[in-house]
Amino acid sequence: MILRIALTVCLLLPLVTKAESLMMLSGKVVTDTNKPIANAHIKIGDTSVVTSSEGDFSLELSKHAIYALDISASNFYSMRFSYSHFELENSHTGNVDLGKITLVAKKKERVLLAFGGDVMMGRRYAKPYFDNPTLIHDETIATDTKAIVQYMAPYIKKADFAAVNLESQIADKTPTQRAPKSVTFFSPPETISALKDAGVDYVTLGNNHTYDYLDSGLKSTLEALNNYQMPYSGAGVNEAEALKAYRTSIQGNQYAMLGYVGWEGSAQPSQTAAKVKGGAAHGSYDNIVATVKREVADNRVTVAQYHGSLEYQDEPSMMTETRLKAAIDAGADLAIAHHPHVAQGFEVYNGKLIAYSMGNFIFDQFFYATNHSFMLYVWMASASIVLKLCRFIYRAMCQHRQQALIVHVF
Repeated sequence: MILRIALTVCLLLPLVTKAESLMMLSGKVVTDTNKPIANAHIKIGDTSVVTSSEGDFSLELSKHAIYALDISASNFYSMRFSYSHFELENSHTGNVDLGKITLVAKKKERVLLAFGGDVMMGRRYAKPYFDNPTLIHDETIATDTKAIVQYMAPYIKKADFAAVNLESQIADKTPTQRAPKSVTFFSPPETISALKDAGVDYVTLGNNHTYDYLDSGLKSTLEALNNYQMPYSGAGVNEAEALKAYRTSIQGNQYAMLGYVGWEGSAQPSQTAAKVKGGAAHGSYDNIVATVKREVADNRVTVAQYHGSLEYQDEPSMMTETRLKAAIDAGADLAIAHHPHVAQGFEVYNGKLIAYSMGNFIFDQFFYATNHSFMLYVWMASASIVLKLCRFIYRAMCQHRQQALIVHVF
């Protein structure tokens, strides 16, 4: 069964600065087992307070368009929630009760993983349509690319390990070769620096734009990733390299990150890697099962990221569902998918979590369906994981019309 959550459309409201426009914000901070957390620190801007012995707090605020609520407590993962004034203003009394806010305890071997969706900083970022502003200028590329992701950095940096799908080749100028396809992307090398500065630890290249400019674009992409020391998997100069996992240690646990694109593509040469040709890792059924089993046999917590399904659809395709479940059956501990550019559902399959589409994380598409996306937090305990989906917590990040979905996995 696919689990679904409702989305709330958030509207940005003008800043209200009148001294008499005050709001009383209250809530209760609890553990994942619903026990109150005393002395937790609550901070919004320059205003701060600590929770009582029962986990309760309240603070008086001037009314603003956006409230960024930072919560921290000793031996717990700190969290940030963003609210618009529009979604909080549910009464005429000026008193807003946020209810229970959950913090997850830090324990030996427990890690917090964060996942974002599709990322590119090319095309309309530098050459916008109509009267939209230019967001990346030639003379200020480094500053501009960091500005694009700066508001998400506090959320990314909460994680022990954060990953996104880099759906673009990287080059400082238009590559010399171009695949015979209608839509191709390349983003400036500073994109990688901006992601790294914001807290991203790894990118998957297993997607249908990682070979847009053929070998010249792939070469400049891999060079940029290596220059900025950004780990990756999901593509390579040949099939063996593309199907390699990125292996890393997180909080003493050994992890493997795999990335795939679900189809070879009709253009020639194809977008997937072959024995003597570069490209993305082909996420065929056999390749997924073989590579996941390889990592599991090496006693690694294995995360499979897959690029598939139809764009702008609210349901995953049967092929995507089949292949993600095949990854779980082969021993993967978590399966993450993207490509539709819109958020889709979640499923707990055989005790493991599947996220069918994260939506866009950084992209130049600006129409209604693509404005809803997710950043996914997953807590994992150890290499011998027994998963329990405890709760979904949904908060709006209205600055960028993105949503945070927080999944507790123990």
